This record gives sequence, structure tokens and C-alpha cells, in this order.
Amino acid sequence: MLVFAFSAHSTFPEHRSSLANPQHFPRVIGLTYLVLSVWKSAFGIVAWIAYGDLTKEVITANLPTVPSKITNAAIALNTWLSLPLVVVIFFRILDALRGAKSTKMVAWTQRTLGLVFCAAVAGVVPHFALLLGLFGALTGTLLTFLFPVIFYLKLGGERLGMGRKIGAWVVMVFGVVGGGWSTYSAVKALIQKM
Repeated sequence: MLVFAFSAHSTFPEHRSSLANPQHFPRVIGLTYLVLSVWKSAFGIVAWIAYGDLTKEVITANLPTVPSKITNAAIALNTWLSLPLVVVIFFRILDALRGAKSTKMVAWTQRTLGLVFCAAVAGVVPHFALLLGLFGALTGTLLTFLFPVIFYLKLGGERLGMGRKIGAWVVMVFGVVGGGWSTYSAVKALIQKM
């Protein structure tokens, strides 16, 4: 979940190009990541203080019924409202590849059908959440920790100082360890459910 929260960078170029003042984008992203880091760290620490070693993998499983349902509804609403950010970008890229811009009605229809299709797949595929966790562990690790760092090192080459290279390798090692653990946990959970 933590990796997913910081994996939006694949959408950055499209979002930045659509801003009225793109020069403010780095500052906005830096502030957003700072707030996310503080918020998610505080949330994890408070959960651990409240439940200790009994803290379950999905924190809402520790909550009483009513707060758990409210929290799950808020998470579902957040997911449903943030999914269009990715869907819109997907269809903008599709339009660019086709070399034609869709009319507003066609764009609205494509995006709506795309979201309905995603919801249908989520409802039909057994153990979808666990499967999504496995895909997230694999792709999140590759797209967040490995590929960007490999490209950074390759493109930076000799211009990068030793400190930056070491920092990049630390990020990669952290990503491999975290991604390996996440993949193992997701596979283990899938096997237990089958």
C-alpha cells in the first residue's frame, strides 16, 4: 500500500503538461510527498501503538464494525475518485497514438466504459484484491524503485557524483528487498486462499 501511494510518477508528465503554471509542479509534488510521508508514517505508528503485535495487515480489520465500515467506504470512495486520473491519461495517450482527438461525448463514453470494465473485472475475478496486491508488488517495485533508478544511473553516467550513485543503489536495494517481501507475502496469501 505504501509503495502504491508513491507510485503516481508515471502520470506526472501528462499532469504537468496540463497545468496552467507547470513551473510550480516540482514544489507541489515535493510538498505532496512530504505530507503523504508524514501522514502515512503517523498512521502506521498510531496503529502499532494501539494494537501492537496484534496489528493486522489490513488495519481496518482491527477496528470495530462501524468504524471499519466507514473507513472501508472512505477508502473505496478515494480509490473510485482517483482511478479516473489514470484512466483519463490512458485515453489521452491513446488519442495521441491514434493521431486524433476524441470528441467530448466519445471521450466521456470511453472513460465511463473503461471504469465500468475495471469495476466488472474487480467484481468477477476471484481473490481480486490479493491478485492486485501481487501485481502491485511486482510492478510497483519495478516502476518505483528499479526502472527510474536504472535510467537515472544510465542517463547520468559519469556526471553523477559518488554520493548520488550510492543513494541510487540504496533505493534499488530497498526496492528489491521490499518488493521481494511484498511479492512473497502476496503469493503466500493467494496460496492460502486457494
